[in-house]
Amino acid sequence: MSSSNGNGTQQPRRPTKPPLQHVRQRSQPHSTQQFTEHEKLEIQTKLNKALGPEYVSYRPGGGGSSVQYIEGWKALNLANEVFGFNGWNSELVSCEIDYLDSHGNTGRCSLGLSVVVRVTLKDGTYHEDIGYGYIDNAKSKSQAFEKCKKEAYTDGIKRCLRCFGNVLGNCLYDKTITKQISKLEKSTIEYEPDDFHRDPIYAERERKKQMVEKKAQEERELEARREQERLRAPDDAFITPRSPSKVVEHMNKKKDADDIDESFNFSDDGAEEGHELDDSENTSTQIEHSEKEDPNHFPAFVAAKNAALLQLKQDGKSDEIPQFDTTFVSPNIERTVDPTKSVPVKRADVKGKTPPLGINHLQNRVKKPTTNHLNNNFGKRIGVPPMRPVRRVHGEELSTVEK
Repeated sequence: MSSSNGNGTQQPRRPTKPPLQHVRQRSQPHSTQQFTEHEKLEIQTKLNKALGPEYVSYRPGGGGSSVQYIEGWKALNLANEVFGFNGWNSELVSCEIDYLDSHGNTGRCSLGLSVVVRVTLKDGTYHEDIGYGYIDNAKSKSQAFEKCKKEAYTDGIKRCLRCFGNVLGNCLYDKTITKQISKLEKSTIEYEPDDFHRDPIYAERERKKQMVEKKAQEERELEARREQERLRAPDDAFITPRSPSKVVEHMNKKKDADDIDESFNFSDDGAEEGHELDDSENTSTQIEHSEKEDPNHFPAFVAAKNAALLQLKQDGKSDEIPQFDTTFVSPNIERTVDPTKSVPVKRADVKGKTPPLGINHLQNRVKKPTTNHLNNNFGKRIGVPPMRPVRRVHGEELSTVEK
């Protein structure tokens, strides 16, 4: 409403109110593009879902309570995810300053302004809502306007987006949903190096570095394989066995004349093989002759007292040295088992045959005493140190001498 004076000019209702900072002029509407049925169904499905705890933030409210809200950058990411990066746009319709107060000569001021924001989809659907921003006791007017306009515009966009569905922030006004959101566990999102957008120069440098490291790794693996192949023994190589694979019995080298195949005696290669046979016969004859002429060959057992005589061989006749009879059994030794046989022996067979302790069954040996002078309890005090006489204290000896 307005009033007029005598001159007929109209005066504003509140002459002290600041003018509008921005009013968008109505222009031709943008060209629209309809969503397909599949896109509509997909968008509607996403809009009906509630926000997860990772999208919700908290700030202190009145009465010591906390208020749940969604940050501006998260709301923009959700809008791009639901509608697409080219599926929606936002515009500022108007901006009006509510108050601007200066605080004397200090240069500080307080500002509050409101804006009207519109969010339009590519098919022409739009929502408008208000956004508000304020600051008290700002250091300068420029700082106050910058902060208030950004805050008001972000607030207006969030309020417009919540009109489209729950996933864009409308679910935070439902107390039932907010209670369930607070019960869910909030997990942190870990980003991988590939999730970051890097500068092209830096990315190319990293790519070359990875290629060099990969090539060096392949060369090391190839060198390791070559080293293994070099150390590995070939398949056709002869390996000396550690133990015989089978027991070879004694072979009779002397064959009968009837067992010899005479067909080899009339071979065509007899003349050529004759020299080889003669050489082998000469070699064997020389070995046998050397064995016969060896005077030190004396395969026999002798007594210990005759060992020195055998080594000297003064007369050169080793056959005259008496040999040791390994089968000789002394008649002075009483044996409980037969030493010439290897058979299992039962305890009952030898029980009672062992001579009692302390009785010498040999006539020519001295009987050993069985009594212990230190302790008559034989068998329990073996190893006890000898008894020592009681020593008197040095002081007692001196007193005895004085007396």
